[in-house]
Amino acid sequence: MRPVAVETAEERHDLTFRVKLQIDKERLTAFGPLVKTGIPGMGYVRFNPTAPWPANLTLKAVPPNLWTASGAGGPK
Repeated sequence: MRPVAVETAEERHDLTFRVKLQIDKERLTAFGPLVKTGIPGMGYVRFNPTAPWPANLTLKAVPPNLWTASGAGGPK
């Protein structure tokens, strides 16, 4: 019989830790609408800089149908 991990939201919170991520300015400019500061998020860390980044985690541009940033006029 294999063990089953059952966690409440509070237990899940206790099992996580905070990290500070920095994004270079060029990339931040390109993906600004996707970046929100001061709220929890998810990030991926590549420990081996020579390892290829997974294709499913590669984003070339902000998807046009994602959303309109606050204050932006949106499509006309």
